Amino acid sequence: MNWSRITFCFINVFLLKYAKKPIAVVGGGHVGLELATLFMALGSKVSLLEKSPALLREVDKDLKRVVEPRLKKSLDNLWLDSEVRSVKEEKDEISITFRHGKKRLTRSFDTILVTIGRTCNTDGINLRGIGIDIDGHGSIRVNSQRKTSLSHIFAVGDITGPPHLAHKAAYEGKLAVDVISGRERYFEPWAIPMVVYTDPEIAWCGITEKEAKRQKFNIKTSCIPWRYSAKALMQNCPEGLTKLIVEKGAKQILGMGVVGPGAAEMITEGVLAVEMEATVEDLQFSIHPHPTLSETAMEAAESVFGSSTHAFDD
Repeated sequence: MNWSRITFCFINVFLLKYAKKPIAVVGGGHVGLELATLFMALGSKVSLLEKSPALLREVDKDLKRVVEPRLKKSLDNLWLDSEVRSVKEEKDEISITFRHGKKRLTRSFDTILVTIGRTCNTDGINLRGIGIDIDGHGSIRVNSQRKTSLSHIFAVGDITGPPHLAHKAAYEGKLAVDVISGRERYFEPWAIPMVVYTDPEIAWCGITEKEAKRQKFNIKTSCIPWRYSAKALMQNCPEGLTKLIVEKGAKQILGMGVVGPGAAEMITEGVLAVEMEATVEDLQFSIHPHPTLSETAMEAAESVFGSSTHAFDD
């Protein structure tokens, strides 16, 4: 039985059921914005409510700045600083009452998608009863080899806590199999890639500028706008951006961020650079093909030294 085909068909039926209908998305994090982007592409009128004054709070400000204008233009309504008070199901629609700033508003929609977080479904299966340690959020505690408090039982994926990512779960699963097979392996990545599948995509890895400053790293940042990229101009995406976070002294690459079409593909170069403790010179002197979007990573490295070929006025 082809489960991938069945899953694909199920998703299509689900999407077509709600396409081109007024939808409210509650939550302005990456899941909420990914779903909002998807349904807008299908022709739905999407309104988004977010409790905080800003979207994508965890995303670097320089990367987010590229995406926000397009989102605000595409959304039917965007209510920031808003909090749901009540939801009432009526005959043909659902009404939602919410606080928006100091106002109290009520609007009706065909569907409401709630994307304000997830909880683990470990209740009711007696994990604690058999001696498996669980934290206050319902996540199973594991060590660096993905062993639970019972060393012969392993746990991987979302059930072990954030980040809740498929590629992180797959990596953990392979690691656990290796450990079971007798290999000495440990889960200690420096750069788990994060991707927000909006339009355009946002991707980052390693440490962000905000986190680096919080930890009092001595850093230098370098941003290359894609308007300097021949490939970006050819693909009509000059609003993109590539960013590096570099340690000033050793010039080690601590993090990388990309926003633009194909950002999810490009971030792998940053993952490798961070994991291999590459310096900015390593990236600068690695020849990149032309014309490509990946050249912007090389130019961001060059820009650290003020020697970028094209981005001479940024």
